[in-house]
Order: sequence, then C-alpha cells, then structure tokens
Amino acid sequence: MQNIVILKAYRFIPPYRNRLWSRLLIRVLMRPYLRRFYGLQRFECIDGEKLRNSLDAGNGVLVVSNHIRPCDPMACGYLTRVVRQPMYCMASRHVFENAWIDRVLSRRCGAFSIYREGTDHASLQFAVQSLVAPDRPVVIFAEGSAGRMNDRVQPMLDGSALIARTAARRRAKQQPPGKVVIHPLAFKYFFRGDLGATVEPVLIAMEDRLNLPIQKAGDPLSRIRLISSKFLARQEIKYLGSPQAQTSDLHDRLEPLIEAMLVPLETQYATTGGRSTYIRVQHVRAKLLPELIASQLSAEEETKRHEQLKALYDVQEMATFPRDYLGEHPKDERILETVEKLEDNIMGQITVHRPFDCVLQVGDAIEVSTRRPRGEQAFTTEKSAKHTIAASPDPLTSQVERAIQKMVNDLSKRGAKP
Repeated sequence: MQNIVILKAYRFIPPYRNRLWSRLLIRVLMRPYLRRFYGLQRFECIDGEKLRNSLDAGNGVLVVSNHIRPCDPMACGYLTRVVRQPMYCMASRHVFENAWIDRVLSRRCGAFSIYREGTDHASLQFAVQSLVAPDRPVVIFAEGSAGRMNDRVQPMLDGSALIARTAARRRAKQQPPGKVVIHPLAFKYFFRGDLGATVEPVLIAMEDRLNLPIQKAGDPLSRIRLISSKFLARQEIKYLGSPQAQTSDLHDRLEPLIEAMLVPLETQYATTGGRSTYIRVQHVRAKLLPELIASQLSAEEETKRHEQLKALYDVQEMATFPRDYLGEHPKDERILETVEKLEDNIMGQITVHRPFDCVLQVGDAIEVSTRRPRGEQAFTTEKSAKHTIAASPDPLTSQVERAIQKMVNDLSKRGAKP
C-alpha cells in the first residue's frame, strides 16, 4: 500500500525558483535516475515547438497531461530540455513525504505541493500567479493519480480549468491584456523488452503468495485472470464476508464490490459522488480526514476511520482495472501494466521492468476564455441499487481530455521510433 494519505497537518511546499538547480539536475541526473529506478531507456518529444511558440508569444502556459506512471513528472524534464525552459509541476503532498532524495530533487526541479483532500488556496494561488506573471509554464497531471493505463485517459479533475480561467481573467485586465493557453500533453510508454521473461518471476511470486498452482511458462493471460480472480475473492471475503459467484468477466464481480464498499461511505459522509471512482473517493476522504488529523476522535472512532481509509485505497486501486483492458490480443504494455498493479496490491511492491521508451506529444494551444461556457446539466446514472450523482465536467476539461485521448490513440497506431 502506497502512503498517499499523510495524517498530519498540511502546509504548502513551494518549489525552489533558482533555475540553475533545475537545469543542472535535469541535465545531469534525470536520465540515470529514470533508467535505474523506472527502466526508461529512450525519450522522444513530438511537436515541442508548439509549446515554445506559446512561450515566445508571452502567453501564460498551463500544460495539462495524462498520468500513467509515477515517473511522469520526472520524465517531463525531457520536455523542459526540448523547449529550453524550466517548468513548475503540481505534485500531491505525499510526494514530499517520500525519501529525502525525492523531496530534495522534486523541489529543485520545480515541484510544488497540492493537498488533494481539501481546498489548497496557497497552491492554487501559486499556480495562478505563475500564469499571470508569467514566470514558468505550470504542469498539472489532471487525472489526479497514476493509473498505469497507457491507452486510456481517465476523467480529469476540474482544478486545471479553474486555475487557467482565473489566470485568464487576471491577465485580461493587464495593460496590454495578456492570454493564457493550455497545451494538452500526452504521455505514451512502449515496452521494448521480452515480456514473457520479465513477467514470469512476478507471476510465480503472486501464484505462490495466493497458494495457486505455479504454472511456469504458462499462458500469461490465463495466469493473470486466475490470479485476479483469487485476489478479488480475498477482497470479497474481507469486505463482503464471502466470495461471490464466479463469472466469466471479473468486472461483473469487481464493479458491484466497489459500489458495495463505496456507497455506504458516501452515505455516511454525505458526499455527492463524481465522474469517476477516484473523484468519489477523494470526496469521501475530504470529509473523513480533518477530524482524524486534528486528533478529535475517540480511539474506537479513530480505528474505524483508519479502516475506512484502507477501504478507500482498495477501492481506488480496484478501479484502475478497466473492463476489456485485456481483451482479445492485448498489447504488451497492457499486460505489463496489469501485472504491475496486481503485484502492487498482492506483494506490496512493483518490479522494475525494462527497457521502456517514453514518448511525449504536445498538443495545439487552447486559448482559455475568461468565462466558463455553459456545459451539460448534471445527470444521474444508475449504480447498483443506488443512484450516484455525476456532475458534468467543465467544458474546458472535456476539451483537454479529448485532445489527449486523440494523441494517445494516434501514438498507439504510430508506435515509437525504433
């Protein structure tokens, strides 16, 4: 279980503004660091000149990206080299509670904190002011968490649209008036190694941990499905008391389990749902955490809330296994991503597989208007026996999502250069 929720009072952590540190670390340490700890061997940037043109025009620039792997923010260092411009990057506060070297490198490379379990006015104000000045481009991974889904863009949070529009209003009042633009950024990873050889020891370890027959050199897909079924049965026993009826599609069990775990917590904490499971989880956490952090609870209630936090983490993790992701003839990257997520949940670790190519594509600039256009009305979708309210996203958020998904689709067809 990753330590993504920090149970202590939050304070905003700004970046170091000294550009020398950023340039030095990115030029000297970025590639060796990413090669050793994440298996990234080669980088490619497509259409970086689009971002450079916006900077040369004096626009405030917000870069909004999909979030596939934890190393995405560090890999953005390659983009800064291409456009010859350091950037600020919004990072969840738990990043700054990691090993000291991560804390030191993150801030010196331009990272600043965001508290996702509440309203972080200091972080939002820093991002807005960086676009109004403008100081540097600001990078936001608007999906909120690294989902390890190389081919699919997950529903994005509206915070990036709020930041961009607030900055656009302030820049419009300047003399002469200035503009704010959003550049969608698509990450895509290509695995270049031997898939069978790299996943075999991991599959064996998970089979052993779950007391399953070890099928050395067996078909990876059938082994993954059997491991997934056993893992899901354990979750059903833990949260429902007994394993549920076996089905050919594990999502026919997974999705009801998520709802059975999440809906009671939404009811208890009076939250109104959201466009994705991640957003729904964040809404509950925002209500659950303040009293826990402030030590205002009895020992019994504190224990209960820790159990609820663990359940929310499990829900968030289970939601990263999308339906049909391992359909007919899945790509190596999809198989590898699924193995990584299972290993994280079952073994509490993730093996570094190598080598990977990392491709970044910069999208066309989207000029940000000072007013939010009228979007669709909120709608209600049927979820199990309950109704979950799913508010419509900001139209700007939807536009960015579509642009990134299109680039991801195009990169999937194109592949990376050998």
